[in-house]
Parts: sequence; structure tokens; C-alpha cells
Amino acid sequence: MYKIGEFSRITELTVKALRHYHEEGLLVPFEIGSLTSYRYYNANQIGQAKKIKLLRDCDFSIKEVKEIINHSNDLEDIPFYLDEKITSILKDVKKVNEIKMKLLSQSNKNRGEIMCSYKVTKKKTEKQMVISTKYIGKYEDCGKYMGILYKIAKQHASGAPINLYYDAEYKVNASIEVCVPVKKEIKVKKDISLKELPDVEGISTIHVGPYEKIGNAYQALSDYAKDKGLKLDLPTREEYLKGPGMLFKGNPNKYQTELFMPIKKSK
Repeated sequence: MYKIGEFSRITELTVKALRHYHEEGLLVPFEIGSLTSYRYYNANQIGQAKKIKLLRDCDFSIKEVKEIINHSNDLEDIPFYLDEKITSILKDVKKVNEIKMKLLSQSNKNRGEIMCSYKVTKKKTEKQMVISTKYIGKYEDCGKYMGILYKIAKQHASGAPINLYYDAEYKVNASIEVCVPVKKEIKVKKDISLKELPDVEGISTIHVGPYEKIGNAYQALSDYAKDKGLKLDLPTREEYLKGPGMLFKGNPNKYQTELFMPIKKSK
């Protein structure tokens, strides 16, 4: 007879799993101590335990394992059950892929319609208190700096994060200021500024979709400015109304970014 710990080591099944299989009636101990309630297993149960482990490792459910155990005690039958399991999984994979393709097709259609319908408007930004930090580097690095700012802002953060771009063209190493709006003045650390973004006249549009397609929105702004005879200034502003979280990126097709380009004041 083997205590549950010994049996666990022999069969490579955890004690927690053995207790669960007991509760499910899948692998009942040969004997249970009347006073101690200790579980004891005999040598004849080792083969059954290893068979259960094999099936569970192949992702068979408890219900499926019970049926197999009840209908067969021969390990030579296992490959036939595995073939059935593989067939079932392949059917599920095919079904999921079909659903995925339908969703992607519809999503791409919707996104294409959205991309072609940028609405550009003139607007004036409101004054806004922010904490910010500047860096020269890659565009995709801004998330790291946003995380730092949010840790400083804590409960005082208010509104969507903002990036200010000080280059008139695309650069590998761009001059970027990352900003997080705050409700009130707070203490900041070295290399972090507390400042007020001024109210500025400019043109704006909303980009819905992944960031790699945001050039379409800049094209819409540039075309509008040329059509209206407007000269644009810096810094360009991107406000991330809806984007990736700190842990998960989510669906990039649903990201929402407001682009704002200042109008150059006439002298």
C-alpha cells in the first residue's frame, strides 16, 4: 500500500490531482483510513493512474477519460481514442479559423470604410496641465515613458495621454514629448516636467485603427490644409483616446487617436 504522497511520486500525478480524481470517482483510493482519512493506493492502481495521466496530458476531459476507462482497460486501445480526439480537434480548429476569417474580412471592410472617411475640422485646444518627459528615439518607445508618467501621476491622472512631435517629417530617432494630463499640481522627479499646454488653433481628425496606418490621417490633414490655404506648425499632437493597455494590446482595429496640427500664426 502506498500513501498518497508516495503514490504521487510514483505516478507523477500531483496530490491535488489525485484528490480531484477521487472526488470525480475517476481514481478512488484502495483504502481510506477510518480515523485519519488518509488515502492509500495499491500497486494495481499504478497502471490505471498512468493511463489517466497519459489521457489528461493529451487534453482529454475528465468526462472523456471516465468513458475511456469504463470501456477499455487495454493501453493498445489508446491510439484509437487519440485518433478520434485529433479528428475532433481538427474540426474545431477549422470552425474557429472560418469564424476568424469572417471576422477579419468584416473588420477589414469596416476599417477600409473608416479610413476613407476622415472628417477634418478646425478646433482650438483647451489649456491643459500635464506632467511630461522628452526623449529622442523610436516612436514605439513612448509606451515605456507613459508607464513612468502614470506611476508618478497615480490617482491624479486625468484624461487620455498625449504625444507631442517636434519634427516636421518622419524620423528614425524622433523628438517626442510624452504627456499625461493631471487634475492638479503634483511633485515630479528629475527629467519630468509639470507644465500647462497652451490653447492652440489648429486642425484635427480622428484616426480609427492601428498606428501603422496613421499616415492616412496625416494625409487627410495635409490635404485639408492645402485646400484651405493653411500653413501648419509644430508640435503635432496625438491624443490616444483608446489604445493598448499596460498588459494587453487589445484589438488594434479599434484604437482611436485624435491628431491635431497647429495652424501657423500669420506675422
